[in-house]
Amino acid sequence: MNRNKKSNSDETFENSRPSEKNKDYTPRSFYAKLKKWKTILSSEDFKWIVHMAWSEAKILITHIKPKKIKGNILFGFDDPANTGELLGVIGTLFPILPEDLIIIPDFTQSIFKGWVDAKGRVFGFYILKEILKVLLDGKTIPVFKKYMHKEA
Repeated sequence: MNRNKKSNSDETFENSRPSEKNKDYTPRSFYAKLKKWKTILSSEDFKWIVHMAWSEAKILITHIKPKKIKGNILFGFDDPANTGELLGVIGTLFPILPEDLIIIPDFTQSIFKGWVDAKGRVFGFYILKEILKVLLDGKTIPVFKKYMHKEA
């Protein structure tokens, strides 16, 4: 037996070591990137952007939500417990559901059918205006440039 030759297990061990090309995918570098993103997401700048975007999103949702909703929905699952759980979730939404929307659970079979008629208005210009208001407020773009420059 020739001792100068490497065995197959030695070759596979050498091939499994991270090469120079794959150093970015080590657990240490992944943890460093995770830590950097955590500092970005917990920064005051980012919190301010999220706060502003959320307040504008609430305004947008109230603008585009349907004014009139009518419907009749029949639903059920194979397991009656799942039907009951979904009915419980729908029950918590009952105060905000319109009166003309009828929801009927079926505990005996798996079914989902019905119809919904919603009337409202959506203007693309209004959506674009709200997005631009967040982006062009004077603070959002510099914050993105500041943190994205560090990423590169």
